[in-house]
Amino acid sequence: VARQPGQGAAYWMLGGLYELKAGSADTDGALTIMEMTLPAGMGPPPHRHPGSESVYVLEGRIRYHIEGEQFEGGPGAFFHVPQGTLS
Repeated sequence: VARQPGQGAAYWMLGGLYELKAGSADTDGALTIMEMTLPAGMGPPPHRHPGSESVYVLEGRIRYHIEGEQFEGGPGAFFHVPQGTLS
């Protein structure tokens, strides 16, 4: 899969823009990569995934909730949430 900026399906949901860079169909079910652009204070509600979830911050700041703990990070911050974990 090779995509340039602006390529791939894009969805407005949960108050932000979610751009699909590589989906399950592109990776034989191995992973899905999304680029998310979220305004301050927006993001998905608490949820669990059947697979793991990783987030890498490109710009701005994020407050991430993982199993009741709160973490904050800016550009270069990385978060990994194992499958089934509330985030």
